[in-house]
Amino acid sequence: MSMESVRNRLKNAYSTARESASFSTYLALRAMDESLNKTAPLLFELQRHALQELASTMRGQQSPFELWQDWSKRSVSAMRYSAMVRDIGGGAFGAARLAGEKELASDDIFRLVYLPAKEECAQGAALFHLGGVLPYGDPLFRFVPGTCFFERFTERGLSVYALELLPNPERLPLRSLGLEALVDRIEHFARVAFEHNRRRRMILEGYCGLGPQALVYLCARPEDAAAKFDTLALFVSPVDGRRCGVLAEMMARMPQGLIELSFALAKSAGLVGGDALRLTQDFALGALWAKSSMGMALQGWQRPELAELRAMGEAQAKVTKELAGAYWISAENARRFPVPLEIARFSARQFKEGVGEDGTLPASYRGEPLSLRALAERTDIEVFSFYGGEDRLVPQETAWPLQSLLGERYHHVVHQGLGHVGYILSPRVWQAGERKSLSPNPIELVLASKAAREETPKQDPAEGESEAEDRIRDED
Repeated sequence: MSMESVRNRLKNAYSTARESASFSTYLALRAMDESLNKTAPLLFELQRHALQELASTMRGQQSPFELWQDWSKRSVSAMRYSAMVRDIGGGAFGAARLAGEKELASDDIFRLVYLPAKEECAQGAALFHLGGVLPYGDPLFRFVPGTCFFERFTERGLSVYALELLPNPERLPLRSLGLEALVDRIEHFARVAFEHNRRRRMILEGYCGLGPQALVYLCARPEDAAAKFDTLALFVSPVDGRRCGVLAEMMARMPQGLIELSFALAKSAGLVGGDALRLTQDFALGALWAKSSMGMALQGWQRPELAELRAMGEAQAKVTKELAGAYWISAENARRFPVPLEIARFSARQFKEGVGEDGTLPASYRGEPLSLRALAERTDIEVFSFYGGEDRLVPQETAWPLQSLLGERYHHVVHQGLGHVGYILSPRVWQAGERKSLSPNPIELVLASKAAREETPKQDPAEGESEAEDRIRDED
């Protein structure tokens, strides 16, 4: 071995050791910050409450029996809270169903479900929801009975075609789902929806991490996408992950060698466990302690009214939503949704490398690099991005590549006061006249744009349909 080779190895080893030491220090500081700013204040608040209750009893404002009764309920709730989250919250999570929905197609991983628009306000438009590979799971969009993201569209006259994972995701052959296979499956199911929608172009929708997967499909198969879709609606999607605050900081500080090691360990399974992704996110957001056994117990202690709750049928809608929300972000639920290795690599590169100045994505399709220029130059698709002004995970700045490349075809909307999942978990904000209603309303904005474009005469109407539409017809 040459001296130059030895020097390079020593240099790489030193660099890796320095990065690892720096990352360890960063993790320690994050843990200290969580302890000081989140854990300690909660413990002090509980101590203060206990002292106030004792003082109240000593002053005769309540009897010792009432104090004992209150603390007994709190103790029971603390002991049972984790089980209530698992049983009641887990039973309700993802259980929303709409009238008239039916399955149109399926394979070994996905199913395509059709949810018809309500007849009294049918618009003749349709939304294709790109679901599937999402940490913590795409049942979020069917959050609980009475709170379903799809209903926001069907109640305004849009039919919905929902591409979803089949039930029991932990048993699905997800290891076979690389980016190329994902693109091909999206193309297939989009064609089924396109045909069912009488060959009328639809709205493609992606929420959070599903948005970048939609962009991969659009850039890999631009002509096919342009034949089936005239609009892309992204909700809180991390287009350039480097702009995503604490999560991007976490990934930027993580040594590349550690990232590659984690992927190498996951290679035999072909999957990255949901827990690994959860821990990265929870550490960045300071949410580790809240999900621990002690953190869950303290949350239960604060809710004495839950002590007598025994079954889902006894739970009021508000309590059910609370427990379902706690289950959704729980470690148990995260483990149910592993991520295919290649898609996990793409996600890591999103936050580590981001999008190039020329629109290059950190992904390829059949050996060819992907770029947002394909969306800009080879389609006429109008793009809308919606962001919550209070979103700690995905700030609006992440959308800069779309703003830069698409010009007037891009519409950027920020709804102040809304968090990362507010569009899903807060149905009332979609209703006109509500105090915190969305302004502008995303659906009204998209439908107005579609109507305006349909009224504009095409330049070459005699040329017929695009190449992709011709191919679809020929295959019939």
